[in-house]
Amino acid sequence: MELALKITRMVAPVAVMIGLGCLCRKKQYIDSRGILGLKALISNITLPVVLFNAFFTAVYSMRVLLVFLVVYAGFGIALGFGFLTRRFVKPYGRFMPFLLTSAEGGMLGYALFSLIGGSDALPVFATVDIGQTVFAYTVFMSGLKMADGQKTGVRDILQNVVTNKACIGMAAGILLGVSGVGEAVLNSAAGGIVTDLIAFITAPTAG
Repeated sequence: MELALKITRMVAPVAVMIGLGCLCRKKQYIDSRGILGLKALISNITLPVVLFNAFFTAVYSMRVLLVFLVVYAGFGIALGFGFLTRRFVKPYGRFMPFLLTSAEGGMLGYALFSLIGGSDALPVFATVDIGQTVFAYTVFMSGLKMADGQKTGVRDILQNVVTNKACIGMAAGILLGVSGVGEAVLNSAAGGIVTDLIAFITAPTAG
């Protein structure tokens, strides 16, 4: 009984939010322009702050580095497997490797994970997500552009990274977290203010 209640507590918020989303679509409470606005708000503001907070409050160790390497290598292996199997899905084979290496962490993963595990558990998700995020903005994006006939290089990769709001938030969080500034701020008199401010900004992402 206790296990069933625990599972229900984890699943119920996700099911309710999905149901509310279906209701909003059916009743047309939010039109296509509203959805685009919400996506822009999340991708440009709330998600970068979620990523910043996750890495800002994370505990860094060799285990984090190991997880990053394993995840990054795992996506690389999946990409290679995609190239080996693309002849079976002609004429769409050129995109097969990228279908096998697609992952959604930003617009959906963090929100679902926080609903299930709570916002305090986001650093755990972020530890895994950093590997796929770095892979996405380096190997994945470059390979996808080349498969589509576009030219790409190191300059394009760097431009994708430095102009993407999510990457900026992640990089800032890692820099402050690794340097110890994050821990110092959270343990200071202003720690509560910073935590409450971040929670207020990121609330829509969890919803």
